[in-house]
Amino acid sequence: MGLTSLRSFASGQKRPLGEPVDRWHSRSLSRGIPAILSALLLVAITACSGGAGSSGDQHVTLTYGIWDVAQKPAMQKIINEFHASHPNIDVQVQVTPWDSYWTKLQTSVTAGTSPDVFWLTMVYAKFYA
Repeated sequence: MGLTSLRSFASGQKRPLGEPVDRWHSRSLSRGIPAILSALLLVAITACSGGAGSSGDQHVTLTYGIWDVAQKPAMQKIINEFHASHPNIDVQVQVTPWDSYWTKLQTSVTAGTSPDVFWLTMVYAKFYA
């Protein structure tokens, strides 16, 4: 059983017979990323919403940290769609290359200047939970 077969077996998902693994994997990710991004943005918005004295039409700017410059156009498209229905919320994408992403993230979290929302892998999630 190959690695791809093990991943499919472990996740319970089945790749359509004859469909290339890369295409199947990309399509699966493209379906989940908008949902995950929306959920993360809603969590960040809730955290930034303030107390009883805050106004619902207050302008908010959120920062979104990613490591893959190739994903920036797709993320910007999702952000633009989000902004269309939430015009008082701006989201700025901050791209940091993978080689320095985790060091910069750790430093910025320690300093209190980290992005409001940022990409994580399961390996690093335990450090930011």
